[in-house]
Amino acid sequence: MKPSRSSSHEIRRAVSAGLLAPMLCGVAAAVPPRYVEPQNLAADMGVKPADANVHVFTYTFSGQATDNGQPCAKTNIVIRVNSSQSAQLKSVTTQNDGRYSISFRISALQNEPVQWSIEAHRRDLPTLKLEGQRITMQEQENVEIDRTVEFAALPFDSTLQ
Repeated sequence: MKPSRSSSHEIRRAVSAGLLAPMLCGVAAAVPPRYVEPQNLAADMGVKPADANVHVFTYTFSGQATDNGQPCAKTNIVIRVNSSQSAQLKSVTTQNDGRYSISFRISALQNEPVQWSIEAHRRDLPTLKLEGQRITMQEQENVEIDRTVEFAALPFDSTLQ
């Protein structure tokens, strides 16, 4: 018996929707649902289980790159932020007035020190590096760090801490 045109159309639609699996003999078979254990799925995806002690903080770094008090336009600023839960690296180029601003969303434990470093790169000047840390506090979700990068203050080894 030949299937009606409407039933053939319905079978094709079910196959394309993934509800039926096509078979070589022209008959479609139902696709059994797949069950994946939730904990196995998380492990397969590399996701760590949620920890009630881990909080997300927004760190905003801003400032100005200068040389002898004059703005340094187009200076490459590289910022690294590290906690026991995450690490990030971002870069930004200063504007014509030497100003920069960049934000990070960092996971960290409450009362954990979050380390950061700022590197400023220019072709005509030695690289400047600033480092620091800030203790995270649950009531302070937004952390602002304002740092001027002054190339004229560089000692010979070009590292300030």
